Formats: sequence, structure tokens, C-alpha cells
Amino acid sequence: QSDAGFYDLLLHSQDQAFDVAGLAAILSETGWGAPSFCEAAAYDLSRFAPVPKGMTVIDQMAAAEKLDGTMKVHVGYARLQKAEPFKLDLNRIPHLRGVKPDALSRAVAQGRELPLTRAGQGYKLQLPKASAPLLAAVNGQRTLSEIAQRNRVDPIGFQAVWSQVEATLTGWGLMLYSNLLKRS
Repeated sequence: QSDAGFYDLLLHSQDQAFDVAGLAAILSETGWGAPSFCEAAAYDLSRFAPVPKGMTVIDQMAAAEKLDGTMKVHVGYARLQKAEPFKLDLNRIPHLRGVKPDALSRAVAQGRELPLTRAGQGYKLQLPKASAPLLAAVNGQRTLSEIAQRNRVDPIGFQAVWSQVEATLTGWGLMLYSNLLKRS
């Protein structure tokens, strides 16, 4: 939006551009695992074509990056290769981005597809109806455990529904987790 912004984004002398394959390679060389991107759904090759058998996850993400053609910046996470595997932590606090919990809950309860526009392309997201009351309880202060208890859902049932919510919403950057607003 300005000359300084243009320079900083595209011409900065300390900037190093990476595509998915290059980023994965440099992470691997330095002892880090493959990247996990904040908008993981954008890197899903199956949006464009059937995924060939035996194709690595990195090659799939790299192909999706090239086919998408709209990615300017990669935002994600990396972890040491020797780190413990991820486990569902019911003490995490979900936050919705760009959508109000009540409106989202109503749409999901009615079985409506959720429209999403990213880089000029439209997508339709679908969440299970059983997730509607769980989504209504998201306020940026309640933990996943509190949300499950509030809705009288056992941990196994909660995980079955919430895993679909998490995959869909975090996949497009519509939900994140933070303890920043946690009540004492």
C-alpha cells in the first residue's frame, strides 16, 4: 500500500523467499520437523487433483502451493524433530477469527454450508450439526474441557466432534488457540 511496504515485502536485502520445498529442506537440515501451516487447508493438494499414491506430504503441499498461485507468505509452525507427538489438550482455549460464535452455531445447527473466500476463490465448509452447541460456547475464555462440561459431552464424544471442527476451522485460519485471555 506504499513504496516502503512494497520494498519491505519484495525487495528487502535481508529477506529470503522460500517455497514449501525449500522451507521444508532448510528446517530438516537444521533439526526441525516438517512445517505445519496455519491455513493447512490451503496446502491440501486434493483441492486441485487426486493425490498420487506414495507422494510425500511435503511434495503434496509444494504441488498445492504451485497450483494455488495466490500464496505470498507462509505462516506456520515448526518443531524439533525429537519433540513429543501432539496430544489433544483440553486445557487449550479456542478463539474464533472473523466469525461470531452465535452466528456460526446457528448456521451449523441448520446444516448450512459456511462460505469462505480466500484470495478471490470461494469455498464451502461443512461442520457436523453436533458441533453447534460447542461452537456457541466458544468465548475466548473457556477451555475445551469447560466447553465439553457445559454441554454435558463426555471427553471421547467431544474429541470425535471437536476434531472435525478443529481440522476445518484451524485449517483455514478461522480458529486458533491462546491462553492470553484466560480467567484466573
